Amino acid sequence: MQKEIEQRRQAELDAQKHAKIKGEFLANISHEIRTPLNSIVGLSDLLQDSELNPEQKQHVGVLKNSSEILLNLVNDILDFSKIEAGELVLDEEEVDFHSLFEKIFDIFSWQAKQKNVKLTSNIEDDVEGVYLGDMSRISQVLINLVGNALKFTSEGHVKFTLSKNKDNKVKGNLLIVVEDTGIGIAENQQKKIFKKFSQVEGKSNRTFGGTGLGLSITSELINLMGSSIYVESEVGKGSKFIAGLNLKEASASSIKKASPKTEKSDDSKLKEKSLKVLIVDDAINNRSLVKAYLKKFPFEISEAVDGLDALEKMKNNDFDFVFMDMQMPQMDGYTATREFRKWELENRDKSIKIVALTACALQEEREKSLECGCDEYLTKPLKKDTLIQCLNALLEKA
Repeated sequence: MQKEIEQRRQAELDAQKHAKIKGEFLANISHEIRTPLNSIVGLSDLLQDSELNPEQKQHVGVLKNSSEILLNLVNDILDFSKIEAGELVLDEEEVDFHSLFEKIFDIFSWQAKQKNVKLTSNIEDDVEGVYLGDMSRISQVLINLVGNALKFTSEGHVKFTLSKNKDNKVKGNLLIVVEDTGIGIAENQQKKIFKKFSQVEGKSNRTFGGTGLGLSITSELINLMGSSIYVESEVGKGSKFIAGLNLKEASASSIKKASPKTEKSDDSKLKEKSLKVLIVDDAINNRSLVKAYLKKFPFEISEAVDGLDALEKMKNNDFDFVFMDMQMPQMDGYTATREFRKWELENRDKSIKIVALTACALQEEREKSLECGCDEYLTKPLKKDTLIQCLNALLEKA
């Protein structure tokens, strides 16, 4: 009996050790992919705002949309680990379905055009009011479903719609439907495709590829939102994926509390502010990108290459904002922020706003950043609108 108890205890310790190693590995992979993606997404944003001819605009659009698809794949891999560990937590914010559908259409429009497939979207008139949910996860669901439909469709159309739920097969108040005229799925394969690492068997697997994670994670995300997903399909004619969404309908008070991420970015107030800003990052490309985002504002911008450099400059200058990378040599952002907050308590009356910038998108990294003294947490790749919204939100709190 004692031996069995010890074996079980050892097995639990081994499982915990394995989970920790896997978590660290995924965090490192996320960081290594998101770091170069930060420059790709950021420079695409800046290029789209510059004077380009129609062909150049199309090229930049392809670059930006491809990076969005790659980022979604990274999120799928991270979410797979979180779902396995039961650690995936949904956010709650106001969901702007019109801007979301526009974004999904933009991401896939070039791919559809290249394949000569008609891509359409529609939000039915019966979708009224304001809903609260995790907009990034709903976006992830749509990217996976629309991307999957386009992958297996070589002619005809792909259509994605949102309506009130009148389907008694799924729970929830809203319904997402993605239909295509692609190769279709055999009946004996239709339940398997929602299992992890599952792909349709046969020649299509070799032809179309994929990780086998997208539909599995989509199903898990829909389940977390209180509903389910199923498919109707016929080989040679196409497929229709039907997913329910069980979202809260927002009251007037909850709309006011909705996340600033859902609001349109407005930089008019920032143009009137003469702020002192410190950008801390060991990668010059990342510092240059944030500087480029802030170029049009009357800010005095300084740079630091690591935590030690940042700590010295924060003590000797009266900055309004600090954008702090969290993974750096010499001294990381967590230590620099923690050390500065201790010094600040004894030496300053006014508190500097410190924003964590990190290529690690795990929830525990967000908590770690806020616990060490950061006021806000942003993940790379960093978009210009996200940065401006963050600055506006922090200025309102000041």
